[in-house]
Amino acid sequence: MINSISSNIQPTFGSASNAAANAGSKNCTNKLNDFMKLQKAGPMNRNLFILNAFTFLLGSRLITSRDKDERRETLIRDVPTIIIAVSGVPALEKLTAKLLEKKTGFAITEKSLNSKNKVISSSINYETIKDWYSVGKDSKIGLNAFGQRLSDMGGDVKKIFSNLSEDIKVKLKALPEKNEEFLKALGKDKTLSNEILESLKNSGNKIAKKAELLKTASKFTGFATTLAIIGIIIPKINMVITNLIGKNDKNSKNDKNRIK
Repeated sequence: MINSISSNIQPTFGSASNAAANAGSKNCTNKLNDFMKLQKAGPMNRNLFILNAFTFLLGSRLITSRDKDERRETLIRDVPTIIIAVSGVPALEKLTAKLLEKKTGFAITEKSLNSKNKVISSSINYETIKDWYSVGKDSKIGLNAFGQRLSDMGGDVKKIFSNLSEDIKVKLKALPEKNEEFLKALGKDKTLSNEILESLKNSGNKIAKKAELLKTASKFTGFATTLAIIGIIIPKINMVITNLIGKNDKNSKNDKNRIK
């Protein structure tokens, strides 16, 4: 999946038909990015959403249930659905983001220390990603400070810079792998450092685009997996439990009839 996503941001050459196909693929990817960037006005607090869902949605369904079987089905189906709807998307997005970070070297979550001095990851928005992976035309930030920020967020700076262009990737091959040693060695090559800095100043540079795609991939996976759990897995579990209870009730009735 990552390879196919990454390939969309590489330059392509070939026939007109291939160019058209690639343009269509990029267009679809951009549309998915735009969809995932949509922000709803006036978001509801998560705790308030849970309170409303359990009070009004679950409460009304329990009150209107015709018998204990319907109440049981409602509890089995609706309680996990509400919990997964609230927690599933961010949890699965964060898990996918961690896997993508490990695979690609890109940092797409923010790292911080909790009260127990344990590193925790937090989801970030597209504006933050744009800020992390691009440099403004008039920005005075140095390449070392830019790379250090990515390093602090858990990024592999050499891997990230290698995605700017094939030429830069070749020039970076001889440099050390570890972030600290890499930035120190890169700082000694002023020509290469300036070339990387100028690439970062280009509008929509390749690493910014790839970081956005990885963010979109993690977010989409969170949505898709949550929908699959709510729409397929929970109903199946509910059906299995209902059938088991129905079978047990039938066996109990048969046993009573035999006793009589």
